[in-house]
Amino acid sequence: MPYMKRLVILAGAALWGAAVSAATLPIYTQSTPVFFGDLPPRVDATAFVNDSIFQVDAFQAGLSELPFETFNTRFFTNTPSGEMEAYPGFRFDYKTGTTRRPMSWWVNRGSIVGDPLLSVSASNIVSEGALESGASGLVRLSGGDIDLDFIGVRAGNREGQIFSGGQNLVGQPFFTPAPGVTDQYWGVGSNNVFQGTGAAVPINGSNFFVPLSSSPLHGVQQFVFGRYASNTAQVPSFLSGSRVFEAFAYTNRIDSTSAVVQVAFVATNPDQPDLSTRIAFYPGGTARRGGQNVAVGFVTSDFDIANNTFVTNELWVVDSLAFQTNSTLFRPLVGGTRRPGNYEVTRTAPVSLPAFAGTNVIGANTPYSPDLLYRISYFSNEVNMIYSAYGATLSASGATNTSVGSVAGQPTNFPGRIEIIGDRVSLDETRLRAESTVVIKARNLVNNHVARVDAPFVSLDLATTESQMVVSNLAPSDVRRLYGNLYLWSAIWRNFETNAASGDVHQTDFHVFMIEADLRSVVPVQIYELGLAAPLLVIADNLNVSRSVRLEADTVCVEGGLSLPAGVPWAASNMVDVVNLTNRGVITNFSAAFYGTDRSQPYSNIVNFGTNSAVAQFIRTRNFENSGATVARGGSIRLDSVTTSLLGSPATVGTEVVTNFIPIATPPFFTSLVVTNVITNHYGARLDASGNVEITARNLVASNSFIRAGSLTPGLLSLNVTNQLVDGGPGQTNHWSATAGVDVRRRPTTSDLLHTYLTSYAPPNRQAVHTWAGLDRGASITGFSNNLALGKLTLDGANGTRFRFTGAGGAGVRSNALYVDYLELRNNALNYTTDVLSVDPGMIVYFANASVSALKLTNAAGGRIRWISDYTGPLSSTNLTYFFTNGMTVTSNVYTFNIALVTSKDLDSDGDGLVNAEDPRPIPVPEDAMLSISLSPAAAPVVRLNWTAFPHTRSYLEFRSVSGGAWQTLTQHQQGETAAPVMIVDPVLPGQPNRIYRLRVEPAD
Repeated sequence: MPYMKRLVILAGAALWGAAVSAATLPIYTQSTPVFFGDLPPRVDATAFVNDSIFQVDAFQAGLSELPFETFNTRFFTNTPSGEMEAYPGFRFDYKTGTTRRPMSWWVNRGSIVGDPLLSVSASNIVSEGALESGASGLVRLSGGDIDLDFIGVRAGNREGQIFSGGQNLVGQPFFTPAPGVTDQYWGVGSNNVFQGTGAAVPINGSNFFVPLSSSPLHGVQQFVFGRYASNTAQVPSFLSGSRVFEAFAYTNRIDSTSAVVQVAFVATNPDQPDLSTRIAFYPGGTARRGGQNVAVGFVTSDFDIANNTFVTNELWVVDSLAFQTNSTLFRPLVGGTRRPGNYEVTRTAPVSLPAFAGTNVIGANTPYSPDLLYRISYFSNEVNMIYSAYGATLSASGATNTSVGSVAGQPTNFPGRIEIIGDRVSLDETRLRAESTVVIKARNLVNNHVARVDAPFVSLDLATTESQMVVSNLAPSDVRRLYGNLYLWSAIWRNFETNAASGDVHQTDFHVFMIEADLRSVVPVQIYELGLAAPLLVIADNLNVSRSVRLEADTVCVEGGLSLPAGVPWAASNMVDVVNLTNRGVITNFSAAFYGTDRSQPYSNIVNFGTNSAVAQFIRTRNFENSGATVARGGSIRLDSVTTSLLGSPATVGTEVVTNFIPIATPPFFTSLVVTNVITNHYGARLDASGNVEITARNLVASNSFIRAGSLTPGLLSLNVTNQLVDGGPGQTNHWSATAGVDVRRRPTTSDLLHTYLTSYAPPNRQAVHTWAGLDRGASITGFSNNLALGKLTLDGANGTRFRFTGAGGAGVRSNALYVDYLELRNNALNYTTDVLSVDPGMIVYFANASVSALKLTNAAGGRIRWISDYTGPLSSTNLTYFFTNGMTVTSNVYTFNIALVTSKDLDSDGDGLVNAEDPRPIPVPEDAMLSISLSPAAAPVVRLNWTAFPHTRSYLEFRSVSGGAWQTLTQHQQGETAAPVMIVDPVLPGQPNRIYRLRVEPAD
């Protein structure tokens, strides 16, 4: 925005001649440093320019603890040499009297830190330098035009910053909680009795330190629903399961008769290899009698995009119980919880902690062994101990003491937040890092560029006047933050033993600190609220929305992911004016999805290459293309379109029938392999519904598709296609299934499903009804042409099931039929001789091949299941090679036959006494008929024609003139059960043209 930046300079120059009141200066320039502890100036000027160090600490200066602000200021500029820092922050707006309005111009070319508040309200905001607040702070920029190109904005602890991560107040029974640390429970007392004295504690039990499994049960207190409640706790917590502990020991011989033993048991995080544990025993102001403070830290590295530097995310716990005579409960400055005063929980390393150099352990000087804590030589195996206990939750968002469901518990109110709210916003390569939440609201996102964001929660309300908006790198799938649960237990006690050599009594003071930190270092990012508006909207990020979503666009393209909140459907109310949807990523909906079914106009195009998942899918669009997965996890898929294309890649494992024969030397001479494999995965061109799948379309083209109706409940597969219903042909097999039958009541103008495998499952004691609209063309191969013929039908039934087939009827339809290339029967469907298979009058099921004997299956169901033995389809055909000898010459021909016919063990098709399965040439071919022709030289010459007629065949002897013309039938012959020679005589009439003869053989009816 160069024009905006030049305008600022011109406006500032004009101030010199502006008329102002006597009390308000035209311009105030801060050119000398102001340091912490100095009394900051009171600025009452129309323009405020800072070009030096400007540091304000209201507490140190003895001022009211309010953010620094100016009066009557319309123009503000922080020059490149300006470094501004204020506690409790800055508030920039035009304040006059009791009225607040936006400034005209606010320009930052240096750096500004306001903790916990950096608030700017101006018609024009330009920042070329860094803007920052603390981990519990807020950066809020609100204006008309906002230009934040190429800068970093952050709300979080700075590296090396002290006293910002929580602390106990020196000399006071109060503490300030660290950002994101919320108290769960607390306890102090004696012998593990909260604020009381119980029986002495045994220290030689197998469950107490040796081997270490948990702390003793101890009394604690909680603040629940506004009341204090007592409870019992144990470390490790029952919530976190089994933990792995490491032990670190420190011993100190004070004099000849007294010593100190301290042991810290620290739960490690073996599943978090990037999270390191650090421990230190070091002198502290509250430790006495030779004891040490114990500090345990959990540290992970992170890259801060705002500063382009590596930083550490850390949590530290300091235990100063050794060796106090008592333990007290501290109060937070705000809230009703407590914390034992010997514990300090911080998000930064304690100030007094020694620097770690090449090791994660400082001060531990003795390997741990159980006899450090108890030996049989001690005077007592039961001791009186003082204990402290504490439990807390560490939030990844940096929010402290927030309740779920409350206003304060909403991410848009969490501390550690950045808010950018403007009419015209430019965020070209802006880098935003917040401990909790980034909120961006822009009526016009300039240049269609969005910032890089690092925050656990993101709230977006973005629009643009440009042709498209690309949401990329705005919301990563996860960010690095520490979060989890923290459980502490500490105890001190004293024991005695007699020195065997000197007889002196030795005193040993013990301090045990047990800490379980069940922490994680990576947290998924949640989009709390999402609003996007653009003519073309491209979502390249993975957006996991938790509260609300609203998209306004003509076209939405999901390249990454979009997960809608629970209870929020994809509907016209929140997907405003969307007519085109392309998904190459993952769309997840925890409610039903309504694509054009809840408004007057359908979608124009829905194209899915990825995964679109909802509880139920209701789709109305002119064009539907699905090469990915459309899933209804809890209901049905209802699709209404003009054109539907289900075009996928081949399944990894498919259902197939291998139909080639392998010649062998001995009977049965041929082998055929029928392989039926269940699909184990199929991700492309997938419609997968818990309930029904209903498709209404003018055209449906499917190849390598997977349709499943009834993955959880009985589901019907319903197809209502008017014009074209076809599959992809060889090598493009569809795999469809249903658990409540199939309904196809209309025969499209063009229909071919010979490369579609349909499986009908019937649950126990249920009937699966199949309504089919194919025309009954008899036991003829013509029934497989343009007639809804299926490649494979599998009937798989449980106990008590029934498969019923019924016709669709319709005007002028005498009878309907289903033509199937391969019919497979499984489980209860194998009982086909009973009423498991039922075919209604007016309906016939024809098949060319089957998983059982075709001859036995034919005429089942009252004669309405019939075999077409001369059809040779993709799953019902095989090739056989026949060899012929003519004198010394051997020739061969390859013939295609029906598999069920040539493998039959009950039929002898050529009548040679060998059943087809054992016959090397089971099916007669025209060459086997051996038509021979001879001319008799009698006075009345005749032509003698001889051939062999095969069983159950009809022979047609035909002729035509050698000069051409149509073939005419000379005679026909029908043969019975066995083969026999046939001779026909054709007289040669005077003047008759010479003739050519041929023999045509067909199966008899």
